[in-house]
Amino acid sequence: MGKRILIVDDAAFMRMMIKNIVVKNGYEVVGEAENGKQAVQMYAELKPDLVTMDITMPEMDGIELCNLLKNNLNTSHIPVILLSAKAEIENFVEGLETGADDYMAKPFHLPVLAAKIKSFIDNRERLKKSFTEQLFPTAKDMTTNTADEKFIDKALHVVKEHIADADFSVEDFAREMCVSRSILHKKLTAITGLSANEFIMSLRMKKALALLNTNNTSISEIAYQVGFNDPKYFSKCFKKFYGRTPSEYFG
Repeated sequence: MGKRILIVDDAAFMRMMIKNIVVKNGYEVVGEAENGKQAVQMYAELKPDLVTMDITMPEMDGIELCNLLKNNLNTSHIPVILLSAKAEIENFVEGLETGADDYMAKPFHLPVLAAKIKSFIDNRERLKKSFTEQLFPTAKDMTTNTADEKFIDKALHVVKEHIADADFSVEDFAREMCVSRSILHKKLTAITGLSANEFIMSLRMKKALALLNTNNTSISEIAYQVGFNDPKYFSKCFKKFYGRTPSEYFG
């Protein structure tokens, strides 16, 4: 699926130029808004992967909009590139203090904007991949801001606390995270590429692999330690995750 970009700018000609370069580089423009207030109304339905926004706009400017997005758990992970016709240093600093991921002063070269968009999109995919590939993933490895780092750090802690509990469910997970199931699912999917169920299973499998690598405990005992009452089902899940059963792993 192509990555989705939301363009927020009160100048129609600027939206058109940004849209052209975005589409030319293979991304989808899911929406255009003339100001921050309009963007907020559109945001939940559009679910963009990145937002470009002007700073100076009527009704709600880019600083206020960026603040809203970066302080909302649903949207804090979305990269934001602020654009402004004002090149003064205070605008640059104010923009970054809102949590914006980057800032460009107008006039700017459109190919540079396209390169920045590609960099942020690619980096988000690398962060997702890092969770899958690392045996001991950390929140810092997968996030780009404090809010998301705290969320993932808590999610890792909660699952690890219940790693041996076969009855630990997504409902339990969401309750301990103090969020709804839907928000938990959306946030984990956005940051790690995994649903809540997949996130739990992934940590169980990583823990199982670590135990296989570090002690002589039986496969049955390891299964129980990572929340499986049925060692055969554990082996099946392990093979699906790693391509080999636990006994084949050292074969």
